[in-house]
Amino acid sequence: TGATVTATGGTADECSYGIDGSVTITGGTVTATGGYAEWYSDGIDGSVTITGGTVIANGGGIISSGGAGIGGGMENGDMVGNVTITGGTVVARGIKGGAGIGGGNGGNADCMVIITGGKVTAVGGKKAAGIGGGVEGSFRKGGKGADVRIGNYAEVIAIAGGAGMAALAYTA
Repeated sequence: TGATVTATGGTADECSYGIDGSVTITGGTVTATGGYAEWYSDGIDGSVTITGGTVIANGGGIISSGGAGIGGGMENGDMVGNVTITGGTVVARGIKGGAGIGGGNGGNADCMVIITGGKVTAVGGKKAAGIGGGVEGSFRKGGKGADVRIGNYAEVIAIAGGAGMAALAYTA
């Protein structure tokens, strides 16, 4: 709370994340950028809860695949942890095939994205959703209920990274 944190992944053969694991951000300023890796390099990877502060998350992995701003992961770029945003200002940018919030390149978002407050801007990389699956990925195959829940007090802007892509891709 109140701190300024900058986390950047390094150079790796497979994956390099800015922040990896279960993360709770309650205030301050957090900037997380995925590193340079052959596969997936998400800004923030894992289960994420944001209740306040300013969070800037940029995907990395520019060698080939590309990572999500928030989400992704090693399982073919699948997003494996839930994202809950109840306040603060969040800007999440995917790079190449990574979603702003969701799966990395070729990855699915088999999770929940719950936004009930705050200001959220999610920009997908080339051919990826702002919020949803990465390129060639989807939200919950088989439609297992709602994947994205946005409350009345949230301000959300989702921008797709390419023509013909859904800015907000989910199964209701």
